[in-house]
Amino acid sequence: MSQILRGSLLRCLPFIIIIPLALVVIPCSFLLYLPFLIYRQLVIQWVALFNRDTLGKILTTRSSLLIADKITTSPRFALVSFMVLEGVVDIDHFRTVFQQRILELLIDPEDVTGPGGKTLRYPELSQGFSYFGGFGFWKKLDSIDIRELIYFYNDDEIGPTTCETASDFTKKLCFKPFPKDKPLWEMVVYPNFIPDPNITSGILPNTKYTGVSMRCHHGLADGFSQFRAFQAMSTLGDTFKYIKPSDYTNKKSGNNNQAKSCCSGFARNVALVCKMLFELSQAIVRTPLLLEDWNEVKNRNFKKVQLDKNRKSNQESDDLLNACNDKPTKYLSRFSCDPSRNFPITEISGIKKAHCVSGTAVLYSAIVAAARNTIFSDKIPENVLVVTPLPLPGASGKLRNHITMGAVIVPFSEENPIKRLLEMDKKFQNLKNSTMPLVNAIMMKAVGALPSFLVYFILGRIYQSTSFITVSNLAGPTTPIDFGGYPVLDFLFSSGASVGTNVLTVSLLSVSGNIRVGVGADKQIIESDEKCQEFTENFFKELTFYKNSINFETSDSV
Repeated sequence: MSQILRGSLLRCLPFIIIIPLALVVIPCSFLLYLPFLIYRQLVIQWVALFNRDTLGKILTTRSSLLIADKITTSPRFALVSFMVLEGVVDIDHFRTVFQQRILELLIDPEDVTGPGGKTLRYPELSQGFSYFGGFGFWKKLDSIDIRELIYFYNDDEIGPTTCETASDFTKKLCFKPFPKDKPLWEMVVYPNFIPDPNITSGILPNTKYTGVSMRCHHGLADGFSQFRAFQAMSTLGDTFKYIKPSDYTNKKSGNNNQAKSCCSGFARNVALVCKMLFELSQAIVRTPLLLEDWNEVKNRNFKKVQLDKNRKSNQESDDLLNACNDKPTKYLSRFSCDPSRNFPITEISGIKKAHCVSGTAVLYSAIVAAARNTIFSDKIPENVLVVTPLPLPGASGKLRNHITMGAVIVPFSEENPIKRLLEMDKKFQNLKNSTMPLVNAIMMKAVGALPSFLVYFILGRIYQSTSFITVSNLAGPTTPIDFGGYPVLDFLFSSGASVGTNVLTVSLLSVSGNIRVGVGADKQIIESDEKCQEFTENFFKELTFYKNSINFETSDSV
């Protein structure tokens, strides 16, 4: 398709489809959706009347979206955090602190909803999970044994644990089935942990360290909610400062004048709805015109491995989402990842100032460059979709999934790194003023209200039909932190959600003034852990180029 024709379609089609979208597609979709919504309410009422002794509350819709998983057989949506703590952890003390400060933590007095102020802030941590009527419910447990949830690796309190051993076990935790009679979380302690100085900075001689893996299912909480919960484990008060990301979805003006008329408020709402419809129309048009399936790039230059040589292609086998849904070991065998290394946030400060861009643009541009140089060889897709989770405004302090999705289409074939950086910054500035995160929040809420088998089907179609990069950007405390009284030296974050998909997952985690970039993918995207290491090397090469370009411009001006 010629550039002129495609440009004309991109400009004209959104105006053409917005009317049928508003008058036909959305009303018809609502009519089809309404029976499922009524059915959901009937199931909730049935549980309240006849199963209230065994089942608790139904999952929130955004958590339902992520709980559509084979939790007890082969989960993929587990979030695993790994921390390096300074000192030797007393596991009994650890259990007591966690029990008192998190499991038994009550909600704030002004938020009390139960009798006598005895409502737990995180009741889900003491509950199991069960399906009923096609929907996920929290399941009441008679009791939980904290010793079965916080335990030593291999029940060994003496033997040393290498970084490689802990890393391998952490990968296994991403796909380990959750027991039916326990909560959807656990914590593994690695005594006498031996950190790798190439991964973790600040290692001191003659100092003992402890490794800790904490796993929970994504249906229980998102990364932002986990950070809020971790605050309670800090004994240093103001040290654990959670940085709330920018509000992309609720652009309120600072004017609270109560004299504003209802007419002006109605006009603003109408304008908002019109903007949402138009931007949704643009997204519908741009996706097929600007994006390519990575598996169908011309001349098959996509570096894809055949996992089963007896099959002609992975596309002819079971669909990507269900290709290995029987055994967690198959998931593990398809999972490539690299935790990278942490580096100071100050490394990107000069780049931001020199090019007048945001730190987010610097990091995301380097990620896109790394993906470009690692996954593809000669033929490179012209554009790529970058998706990033964003926290919803007004999120409560409870364990929930309070996220929506922001998405930008960025130039993937652009060879000039500076041009790519500037374009990335422009895209994210536009995202701040976009209503699409709000549209995505509504769509996620709607899909999450469907029965789990339909959610699973919809997610499968999305993962099959689109190739994209998803970047989880978690901004943590800026100052040194502790966990249960033990200083935190390093913090990693991992998830196996990319297995069986065409999605490249990247995590950005900033803690105590350092940033870590981790990457994970199915082997058909990045075929090995060594290749993931190449990805991170390409990421740092891109950052180095940005820094060197500053030095070159400075010397040239002199």
